[in-house]
Amino acid sequence: MSIEVTVITNGSSLGEDLLRIAWNTAQRLFREYGVEVYVVPFQVRKGRVAIIINGLEFPVTRPLSVEELSNLILTAASSEGKWENDVVLGASLTDDGPLGNGVAITI
Repeated sequence: MSIEVTVITNGSSLGEDLLRIAWNTAQRLFREYGVEVYVVPFQVRKGRVAIIINGLEFPVTRPLSVEELSNLILTAASSEGKWENDVVLGASLTDDGPLGNGVAITI
């Protein structure tokens, strides 16, 4: 089983810590369970710190432990495919669009 984990960082200490913890977690999951976890760092100028596990996004607002991230990765990976027939609609608000000081809603 292989799992792709994208770590979205914004240059904050929370994002950098999450990336470091994700790499440590990936090594631990491989050693203990033989699960291949591919950590992909993604830097954004503005935005929130988040982790995307096989296409499922989880916003991160506090530091996670290796145990918490391990559980999150394994839970998300075991739930893969359960949402195939569902439609998910998301929106992101940005203020650096063609509207000047206005807010653009991207759907």
